[in-house]
Amino acid sequence: MKQVMFMFGLANVLMAHPLFADVGEVAFSFSENGSGGIAVARIDRITGKLLDSQKLFDERDCRQPLKVRRVGQYGDLVVTNLENKGPHLFVVDRLHRQTRRILLPAVPDELRIFGNKGFVTCDQDILAVVNFQTAQVVSEWDVSNSFDPPANAPEDVYITQDQRYAVVSFQKDSRRGTKQGSRLAVYRLPEAERIADLRLPRDHPELHIDGNLKEQGPSPEVIYVSPETNSLLVTLDLYGAVGVMDWADARLGKRVHWEIISTAISGELGTAFPDRGCAVKMADEDCFLVCNAGQPGGSALVGLNQRKVFWKAATPPGLESPVFFPDLKKAYSVCSGKTKVRRGGQIDKEYHPQKSLYIFDFGLPENLLSKTVQEIPFDAFVQRIAKVKSARPLLLLALGPRPEGATQLAIFDPVAGKIINQIPAPGVIGRFESE
Repeated sequence: MKQVMFMFGLANVLMAHPLFADVGEVAFSFSENGSGGIAVARIDRITGKLLDSQKLFDERDCRQPLKVRRVGQYGDLVVTNLENKGPHLFVVDRLHRQTRRILLPAVPDELRIFGNKGFVTCDQDILAVVNFQTAQVVSEWDVSNSFDPPANAPEDVYITQDQRYAVVSFQKDSRRGTKQGSRLAVYRLPEAERIADLRLPRDHPELHIDGNLKEQGPSPEVIYVSPETNSLLVTLDLYGAVGVMDWADARLGKRVHWEIISTAISGELGTAFPDRGCAVKMADEDCFLVCNAGQPGGSALVGLNQRKVFWKAATPPGLESPVFFPDLKKAYSVCSGKTKVRRGGQIDKEYHPQKSLYIFDFGLPENLLSKTVQEIPFDAFVQRIAKVKSARPLLLLALGPRPEGATQLAIFDPVAGKIINQIPAPGVIGRFESE
């Protein structure tokens, strides 16, 4: 009987796999009525039609699900849960039709996948590595104790494409200034051995906030590694820029050819608050598209071959991480609207969601490259975006009538420039799956 159930589960998993079916899927977190979990939106990869959404699990112990990641050859799914008491990670085993729970030392922030493991940044200055198959915490570190000087508040994690390294950003200093952010750490995988602690220059004191001991450095956040150009790029929140250094030397603990590049439309420092981005790979240039959360807004395309901005455009603040289609040479984003501004000795956050899809067209000849971004308006607020893995370009959008929560799923055809169809989600959508 167990063998029959195993084969039945395997058949279901394979039918959802792109190689075996014309039905694709995008997973997402959702919550409703004091419970939450993971669901999948199923898409016909031929017609592009959104077929339905199916709950994979829905539990009261998962009241605050957020970030979803895919792991393993059978498409297992992991979601972070922001409940203090946990469980903090729920692992959906698609093959055996079971859900594993993992309790972390603190509430998770970022989760990135390598092999069948995950690298997690947590509150209370904790880093952890988890094994999803055994549902165990393999190792954990308190960065207050394991760095000299003590580190503070691990933020983003980037796993290199070859899965040999993890890079972690530490954004802000502690409230009393005794623990230091504004640094990057490099870990060798799969051992998760730290091989570099890169403390970034605090060479623009005019951009620091007087009397606020947390905001006394560049504040690194989003990371991208380009082995082709030997570049490690990181967004610098408080400096309103990106920083770039040589990747090969960074692995040795050396900060070589470090430079900062403003992402503001004006070119000034300290106003842009770059917050989201994505890789844009074209034939002759490896780039990173940065979207600003600063009140002026704006987006910038940073070329890593030459390490300079060669394209900027006005966009509203708070765009989500764009998705890029190499064949179309276009990137797409929506605006959940997170906006940052310096005010009264601190950084204030506001939220101003928009009702549009934004299209970056990088397919024009260089001398005619448009400095504008096309905007397609909708009747509803559009807060999340994901690429559908399909033979044809398709986008999944999360939208709703109110700015505070998306409750509808829609498929957008980038070639036709229109929504194909739209269906209700099983609750308020948290995040779509991402790498």
